[in-house]
Amino acid sequence: MATKTVILKKDFRPIIIPGKHHRLLCLNGKNKGFSYYLKSGRIILGRSKRVDIQVLDSQSSRNHAELTRVGECYVLTDLGSQNGVFIEDDKIVQHELKDGDRILIGKTAFKYNIIINKESNIIHDEDKVELDDIKEKPKVTKKDNKKKIIIGIILILTFLLLDDETEDIKSKKKKNIKKGTDEISSLLKKKGQKKDKDLENRVDVIIKRGLREYREENYFRSIAEFNYALILSPNHTRASFYLNRAKQDLDAEINLNFYRSKRAMDALKFGEAIVANCEVRKFLKGYELDDRYKEAVSNLDKVKIKLNKDQKLDLCGAKR
Repeated sequence: MATKTVILKKDFRPIIIPGKHHRLLCLNGKNKGFSYYLKSGRIILGRSKRVDIQVLDSQSSRNHAELTRVGECYVLTDLGSQNGVFIEDDKIVQHELKDGDRILIGKTAFKYNIIINKESNIIHDEDKVELDDIKEKPKVTKKDNKKKIIIGIILILTFLLLDDETEDIKSKKKKNIKKGTDEISSLLKKKGQKKDKDLENRVDVIIKRGLREYREENYFRSIAEFNYALILSPNHTRASFYLNRAKQDLDAEINLNFYRSKRAMDALKFGEAIVANCEVRKFLKGYELDDRYKEAVSNLDKVKIKLNKDQKLDLCGAKR
């Protein structure tokens, strides 16, 4: 990772350097808790080891997205990635980041923050003590003693009267504090309920989007949506149910096509074998690193040899 473009901290605590800082905090995945402080005017995110911020995610492209400094802000741009870039639950091509934005690349989520550290101006001065000149004490007379006694009695009576008033004031203050605390608790409770409701609505939108992809047999996209829903709400039962269902159906479709491919190859029905392996490629489009995708490509290469076809020929393209 290029240290000239970002500062990497392997914890989520804010950096202790005066000034304004732009931070990406990794919320999940292999680099969960890592903080990336942006220094350069252009920063690349992706799966490649040569990018500025490496996203250790099989659904990330090698050069997935770009952060560009524009004035005091950073703009996020999708670099034509296979699976896209999301802000909260919206797919974007270009977006000016705001404090608190959540970025999703594949299954990996980042949170963008603007951190402002003010420089401390604490001055430690030594206490200065000045000694007064010692003067001769005046003589005390009996008349002065009587005055002091009278003044003392008046002060004692005043103190007793004020003490009763103070108790009343303290009692009223306690009642007011309790009332204010109850009001604050009520407001916080309402705010928490509204936040929970907003989160529930967002998760419902994501699940519906995942179900649409699932019905169209875009299993990997539906799996990505359900995973995103679980990032926002880890214990969401519907998202967990649909995620497992999508994974099971994807595995079933791929295994069925591999079975058809083997049966067709054994029977020398190469056309059927091509169709079966092309179906596997279609299901795994965008996930070329998956071992099952590689197996389908290998099977198609074997068919080319059997048919004396050019190895550079795309049999799936020819079928279309």
